[in-house]
Amino acid sequence: MSDMKCPFCQRELLMSSYRDDDIDHQMWSCLSCQLSAQRKIWQELIHVRKALDLAKDTLHWYDDNYNSVVARNTLDEITTIEQKDVK
Repeated sequence: MSDMKCPFCQRELLMSSYRDDDIDHQMWSCLSCQLSAQRKIWQELIHVRKALDLAKDTLHWYDDNYNSVVARNTLDEITTIEQKDVK
């Protein structure tokens, strides 16, 4: 079992191995999102997703508690960027 989950769909990542010449390689895949990468790349994506979620939660809190235009505009910009990446 994997200790990593896809930062996009939260499903468990599956590891597969292959050999190229005399070098063993491991790839981690999300079957749902149809993405594969080395463990280090997944770990960085997971780290960045956690940091982004924390920033978004903090911006929502500022907007909710202080009616912050800056927080709301920043959240709107983040949403726009995330939606562009999906297409």
